Amino acid sequence: MGQTSEFTASSLMVAMEDGKPKAIPPYVPESEDEKQRDQAAKIRRAFKDEYLEKLKKTFMA
Repeated sequence: MGQTSEFTASSLMVAMEDGKPKAIPPYVPESEDEKQRDQAAKIRRAFKDEYLEKLKKTFMA
């Protein structure tokens, strides 16, 4: 019998300076590999956003 996970975890990291949250510069890919990974991530995000929007419309109709 297969096992399924019943737990999910998330984490959030915050840059701190003198005990207060600190702004950090946006990520800028530099190498070709980083640029390809960044582009692939943007495509995955777009598909995910589109899927969630369709799902939302389906259940909110």
